[in-house]
Amino acid sequence: MAFPMPPPALPSGLPEPREALPVESADECSDSDDCDDFHDHDDWDGQPWEVVFPSDSPLLAITYESSGGLFDALKGFCIENRMGLITLRSQKDKAKTRTIKYELVCDKSRYNPRESTAKIRNTTTTKLAANCKFKIIAQSLQTNNYEWSMRIVSPLHRDHSRSKNLTEHNHWRRLTEEQMNLLVDLCLDKTTSCRCVHK
Repeated sequence: MAFPMPPPALPSGLPEPREALPVESADECSDSDDCDDFHDHDDWDGQPWEVVFPSDSPLLAITYESSGGLFDALKGFCIENRMGLITLRSQKDKAKTRTIKYELVCDKSRYNPRESTAKIRNTTTTKLAANCKFKIIAQSLQTNNYEWSMRIVSPLHRDHSRSKNLTEHNHWRRLTEEQMNLLVDLCLDKTTSCRCVHK
């Protein structure tokens, strides 16, 4: 989760992006130790690497009343291990009233990579992404009184190294509501050109 180009610089005065859910999300980077660890990138030897969940990790030892509680706990773990997650698929209950299961995979994983079909300028770019198999499942089970728990399907990452920077993960770069509202206002302002908004 190659990756999209870094986002364009935001207009001056905009705050930094806030945290979102780790499934589509992560935490904003501050001066904390977690962020320092994230930027300490070691050379990758090309071999698969394993994400180790401590045996006493709350992610494996306890259940959560809501998916939000589980995702909040998972968020810090993702930063510490320099990784990001996306939802591969989700499942609702029989009544289709609530989500009871999420399958989360590495955001650098892509299935069935294809050559670019773009015809503009006769591009020959082939975008191949890592075929990473890391996967966990977050589920609300009746045996746990419908509280949320997590289990590891595959702890191994492959075909990519740990992330060097938060900006490698698209969902960690999303704009806040305040930033989006400002951009909308700029776009609706007839005295401001689209070129200026883009800059």
